[in-house]
Amino acid sequence: MPAPLLPAPGTREIFKAVFWDRWTALIAAIWGLYGVLDWLDGKVVPAKFPGLKPTWDRFYILPSVTWRQWFFGTSIPLALASLHGAYKFASQYKQRYDELTKHKLKFKVDEVSTRVFVETPSSDIVNITGKIKLRFENEDTHAWSMKALSLTLHKWQTPKNK
Repeated sequence: MPAPLLPAPGTREIFKAVFWDRWTALIAAIWGLYGVLDWLDGKVVPAKFPGLKPTWDRFYILPSVTWRQWFFGTSIPLALASLHGAYKFASQYKQRYDELTKHKLKFKVDEVSTRVFVETPSSDIVNITGKIKLRFENEDTHAWSMKALSLTLHKWQTPKNK
């Protein structure tokens, strides 16, 4: 079976499209830098370098945040970035789908002039002959031609197969 023209996206492609964005990276870098500085201000400088604390407090002017502020400060930009990425991914996928389905060529089997014959020359052989008439409807502005048409017998039954 040939590969589909528009394959279903995998989990990795979806996560990459949704979360791997330059704005997400910029927000994560700024928030991460602020987190490192807050950790240094709250844990490292007072405990390990108490003599440096007055100088640190003179230059470090960012406020300290609680764990709830860290949680909401992380979750809200992540939610906004994921919504933006999901919208962008869906719109690109829709454009690809529309590109594949823009040509409209339909065919219909003419039930009046189509004939199917079943012959049994012997008890072991069954011949099925079909004269199928197809009607094509081109609903597109571009002309189309067909290179090949493959038909398959889906269901068959003979007296021996009952």
